[in-house]
Amino acid sequence: MVATVDDVGLVWMDIEGAEPEALKSMAELVRLRVPILMEYGPWRYGPQKTGEMAEYLSNHYGRSIVFSGKSEKEIDIRDVLDRRDILLLP
Repeated sequence: MVATVDDVGLVWMDIEGAEPEALKSMAELVRLRVPILMEYGPWRYGPQKTGEMAEYLSNHYGRSIVFSGKSEKEIDIRDVLDRRDILLLP
């Protein structure tokens, strides 16, 4: 069996700051709005890359849920300023 992008139901990544590059390489999954769970660390990417990444993701995903300890809340990805686990949903 050969897997295709249509077989992907969730992307889960924790890749220590390489998220911007990984997201570019999975452009088709982002375009299809496959949910993504990732550690999001704006301080790792720098202001310009963070802005570009947040804008790119907000153009494809309508919801972002941020997990912090035992709580979770919905927040615009452009407003996430520190390291968080974040779930991007259509």
